[in-house]
Amino acid sequence: MRRDHIVLTIVVGSCLLLSVACGYNFAGGGSLPAGVQTVFVELFENRSNEIGIENSFTNDMVNQILLNRKQALATRDQAESILRCTIVSLSSNTISQTSTGRTTERRLVVVVDAELVDRQGGVIWSAGKIRSYEPFDVGADEAETEQNRRTALQELSERLAESVYNRLTEDF
Repeated sequence: MRRDHIVLTIVVGSCLLLSVACGYNFAGGGSLPAGVQTVFVELFENRSNEIGIENSFTNDMVNQILLNRKQALATRDQAESILRCTIVSLSSNTISQTSTGRTTERRLVVVVDAELVDRQGGVIWSAGKIRSYEPFDVGADEAETEQNRRTALQELSERLAESVYNRLTEDF
């Protein structure tokens, strides 16, 4: 039994060493671009037809930074960079129907542009047309469908924040 434990320890240790040696790291595990240490997240600009989503998208972006790099988040006055994001569009399309043509599932699609700028407005990093998708069920009535849509929109916002953060902190 003790020998199995030693072998397991060696195997796990070897795997860890190999993963470090080959440069593998987790998405979003890198540093902010250009040696930036602090960032302020500006309220997302909303160019979609969905009123008010900029607040939840901004909050989810702030939460994503707090979750992964709490010390990097700063007030506008203290930050050396500003993360600006624009919700370019939010759309919904049908992804499945019954044989009679009744929609059973829809998908929300959001497109966002993001950029990190320095205090003078110079672009440090940018990524355009970041897309995120989230399906939702069409319910038995309009109220159920709307609740499913709101839940999907929240999940979409969280996934998008994670995607923007991962792109922002990729070390290439």
